Amino acid sequence: MMSIIKLFTSQEGRKIRHFINAWLKSGAINKIKRFNYVKSYELVDNKIQKTEEKLLIIYFDDTNKNKLDNLIKKNLVDYEIAEI
Repeated sequence: MMSIIKLFTSQEGRKIRHFINAWLKSGAINKIKRFNYVKSYELVDNKIQKTEEKLLIIYFDDTNKNKLDNLIKKNLVDYEIAEI
């Protein structure tokens, strides 16, 4: 069965490109969509805080979930994952 996760990261774009290539070649993912400069706004200590992140929508087979989790933990320092 195919699953989808969305991953937000502030990692440098060039590094993300290398990770995407490695993840595709390893067979951990089937397809990935990358969106640059996703802006997030939140209220922290009564001040609006703005951050810029990249959004990756990752398509993968359920059988590769552990492999993908390990690759993400190994390669990305700053990330947030939310399953869709």
